[in-house]
Amino acid sequence: MLKIVYQSRFKKDAKRYANNKKAQSVILKTIELLQTGEPLPERYREHSLAGQYYWLP
Repeated sequence: MLKIVYQSRFKKDAKRYANNKKAQSVILKTIELLQTGEPLPERYREHSLAGQYYWLP
């Protein structure tokens, strides 16, 4: 099992979503998948950028 280290950016985002129960459940499921080492669903994987950010890696 992996150890999750929360960055300050995540803590700020968590405060923003404190009242949004649906977003909290999605975040917690994703963190649980990362901890157990299971692959993420396709919708959460890296994807190529579009628009004016297409050149960023």
